[in-house]
Amino acid sequence: MKVRLILILYGFLLPHALFAQAPHAPRRFDIAAGPLDAAVRQFESATGIAVSAPALGSLAVFHSPGVSGLLTPAAALEALVSGTGLVVRFTGDTAATLEVSVTPERVDVIGAAAPYRVEASATATRTDTPLRDIPQTLTIVTRDLLRDQNAQSIAGALKSVPGVTIAQGEGNRDQVVLRGISTQSDFFVDGVRDDQERFRDLYNVQSVEVLQGPAAVLFGRGGAGGIVNLVTAAPQRGAPGEFAAELGAYDHKRATAQVGGAIAAGGAFRLSVMGEDSGGFRQGFFLHRYGVNPSFSIRPGGDTSIVVGFERLYDRRLADRGIPSKNGRPVEVPAAQFFGSLSQNQATSGVDSTYATIEHRLTASLSVRNHTLVGRYAKSYQNVYAGSAVGDADTLTLSAYNHDIDRTNVFNQTDLILRTATGRVSHTLLAGVEAGHQFQDELRHTAAAIANVPLSASVRDAAFATAPIAIDRHASADVLAGYVQDQVALSARWKAVVGARLDRFAVSVEDHLPANPNLSRVDTAVSPRAGLIYQPTYRVSIYSSYNSTFLPSGQTLGLATNTAELEPENARNYEVGAKLDLLGKRLNVAAAVFRLDRNNVKNTAPDDPTRLVLTGQQRTEGVTISAAGSVRPGWTLYGGFARLDGRITRATAAAPEGRLVRLVPRNQLTLWSTYDVSPRWGGGGGLIDQSRVFTSFSNLVVLPGYTRADAVLYYRRGRYRVALNAENVLNTTYYATANGDNNISPGAPRTLQLSLRAAF
Repeated sequence: MKVRLILILYGFLLPHALFAQAPHAPRRFDIAAGPLDAAVRQFESATGIAVSAPALGSLAVFHSPGVSGLLTPAAALEALVSGTGLVVRFTGDTAATLEVSVTPERVDVIGAAAPYRVEASATATRTDTPLRDIPQTLTIVTRDLLRDQNAQSIAGALKSVPGVTIAQGEGNRDQVVLRGISTQSDFFVDGVRDDQERFRDLYNVQSVEVLQGPAAVLFGRGGAGGIVNLVTAAPQRGAPGEFAAELGAYDHKRATAQVGGAIAAGGAFRLSVMGEDSGGFRQGFFLHRYGVNPSFSIRPGGDTSIVVGFERLYDRRLADRGIPSKNGRPVEVPAAQFFGSLSQNQATSGVDSTYATIEHRLTASLSVRNHTLVGRYAKSYQNVYAGSAVGDADTLTLSAYNHDIDRTNVFNQTDLILRTATGRVSHTLLAGVEAGHQFQDELRHTAAAIANVPLSASVRDAAFATAPIAIDRHASADVLAGYVQDQVALSARWKAVVGARLDRFAVSVEDHLPANPNLSRVDTAVSPRAGLIYQPTYRVSIYSSYNSTFLPSGQTLGLATNTAELEPENARNYEVGAKLDLLGKRLNVAAAVFRLDRNNVKNTAPDDPTRLVLTGQQRTEGVTISAAGSVRPGWTLYGGFARLDGRITRATAAAPEGRLVRLVPRNQLTLWSTYDVSPRWGGGGGLIDQSRVFTSFSNLVVLPGYTRADAVLYYRRGRYRVALNAENVLNTTYYATANGDNNISPGAPRTLQLSLRAAF
């Protein structure tokens, strides 16, 4: 039935393509400042648009400021000629002329004047869409912001995003809390699922994009609170290269490089590399990692582009689960004190992934895109950690286990995109199919607990040599989905986004332990979305939306006897918001009011404590406000505010009705700003302020609220940039996050890092 549905949709779309015309869609540009003739050549290569200047002679006498970001070709070309006294006149779909401006007009150069502001994104719709036309909260952390804050991890990238908090992840993985929903598997790379539990690095990332609220219509299962999509830097002809080296406190050493250039067949290559060897403020902490990501693009024809790439990423570090609690608060010990084994605690992960994207323009209004990813993910971690609170006698229990996971992911997505019109109503229609196969082998040993450990002697080794096997299984999952979406421009002021996805998700577990049965389950779910947008002016957008997702029991490739028979949970998000372009479109401001319900949450059956039933509910209600861009040229601004109320509204297996959701602050304020005091010198800083949070659904342990200040000072000269970043400038004592009541992560004391960047 699903195949028939897709064929019908394709058959419906193809005839319309013959008669439709399409405006130029936004795309990503990264053209360096320099002579205008070189910038125009790179623009022509990237877009296929021929640019002429018959009355001007050589364009080499003009200096272009360059352009970077996601823009329409028209906006990008206007940005390239900004300040030259020239204007752009399009003479056709694929031709433009540069002429001398009789009456110079002001042009806002997105990406040069507003480095934190993004005009469009493909994360929320799979088509390059202006942010004002997306009826959902989408927050984008740009490469400029990552550089200014010296962010190198998911935790560092998302620290300024309102409505998002960072979870500890047991010291061996990225984990975030989106609108009250904790997740370690709702990560994507260029729109493709990247759900293996691991730490990610941002050395090859162009932007980190956070879509808040369910998004199953495009991303499939999970994502109850939202998703995090890493957009990688693509190869481009003439793109500038960069080398960066860092030194800092706690023996921090890191280097990255990006190089690229042109190759035959109108193509380009890009090579991103990274190496790091660092310590940390925690006792015995170490971090060793490296990454290499070559990618290539070719254009075998004017209507076809192919991008292929490979990534190898390795990460090894001390598995650190923090400190325990005492009497409902973090125990009072030095921030560096370690609980566990310095010789046995270790987390290692490796990624080997290959990907390819093929795009072909069938007609002026119809295009097809296919993306394939094959990845192997190996993870091994062993930890000894605080397994209890500290008692009145100042003793505690240490628990211990190790865990090996070897996973392979294979995903293929095919999208058909049609831009057409029916009368005065225009459409951007998307029809797609996704198929995926995942399988993994998993082995876990649980060592004997170590009781009566004195608080003053918290470093102990566990008896792993005699630890029995707790988990030994092979699991696999198959995904088959079809989805449709229509972005409709009903009039100059009214727009809509509607869509639906049909998923079939099958998971099976082959258990190698004799006492455990083999389990399997197949779930089918439909996930709709709908949004209505009103734009009274070209700088104001007001919207309302509904989005949903489903959460099957085996979504992380695990099943138990009391979950294998359960239908999926679901999440539904109701949202009203507004997006504004202020200060000459230099500053984006967005606000949203939402209610997110996670329904059919597992709960213990009242007549049988060994059985689970789907009767629980978790609800998060809140308001988020964000701003990104520039107050004026040279003065950037990024941050926002969130007020959240997350609680259990119907009892679940984790908590009774009325309990508050863990790691969700009532109030959260983030702010970051920089100012160029001269063409060479600049500086800035930021604040993170949040109210207290509970560490778990028990609501027995509280992390106090805190305010942390960060700062940066930088100097630029020609191709070079030197920056000094200071985290926690005031040396505030605080507790950053937790994994349950007795794995609490102290915040880092004042930390300085010096970086040198050279462009070439």
